[in-house]
Amino acid sequence: MKSTIHIWNERHSILMLMALLIAIGIGDIRVLPLLLSISIIYYIISNREEKHLWSYANIVTLFRLGIILFTTWNISDLEETTLLMLFGIALAMDGLDGYLARHYKQASDFGAYLDMETDSFFVAALSFHWWQNHVTSWWILIIGFMRYSYVLIFTIVKTKGKEKSTRFAKTIAVIFMLGMLSPWVLPLVYAWWVLIIISLLTAYSFGVSFVGRSGWGK
Repeated sequence: MKSTIHIWNERHSILMLMALLIAIGIGDIRVLPLLLSISIIYYIISNREEKHLWSYANIVTLFRLGIILFTTWNISDLEETTLLMLFGIALAMDGLDGYLARHYKQASDFGAYLDMETDSFFVAALSFHWWQNHVTSWWILIIGFMRYSYVLIFTIVKTKGKEKSTRFAKTIAVIFMLGMLSPWVLPLVYAWWVLIIISLLTAYSFGVSFVGRSGWGK
C-alpha cells in the first residue's frame, strides 16, 4: 500500500505538469510557484504527524524553497544580479539539509521528498524562464520538468521499486542547477552550450534511473 508521501508525490507531479501547460498557455511563470506553494502546504498538513516535521534539516529545505518561490514569483521585476544571488544562495545551501538530517539522526522520507522537490522546482522554474526569454528553445522544458514526467510514467506503469536519490543522480542534479545559472554569468553563446551539455547529462541520469527501476537492465 502506498504511503501518504508517495501518493502526494504522484499527484504533485501531475499538478506541476498541468501548471507548466497553464503557464505556457497564459505566458505567466507565476503559475508555477503559486500551484507549488499550494501543493507544499497540503504536503505539510497531510504529514503533520511526521516525527521530524520541523527538524533543522527540513527548516533549511523550506527556507531554500521559500527563496526559490519568492525569486520565481518576482523574476520579471528583479535585477539579474539579484536573481543570480538569490538562486545562488538557494543552490549553495543544497546539501546542508542532508548533513543536518544525518548529523542529528532526523532523516526521513518526508524530508527526502521535500529536498527532491526543492531541487526539481529550482530547475523547472529556471528552464521556463530561459525558454520564455528566448535564451534557448522548447527542449529545455522537457529537461526541466523531466522529474515530474518520470514520476508520472512510473505512476502509470506501477513498478515495485521506489524513487531513490543516488549519489550519482544528486551530483548530476547539482551540476545541472549550477549550469542553469550560466546565462547570468557567461555570454549567451557559451551559456547555450552549457545548457545543452548539462541537459544531456541530466537526460542520461534519468535514463540510468529509468532502466534500473524498470528492470530493463536485468
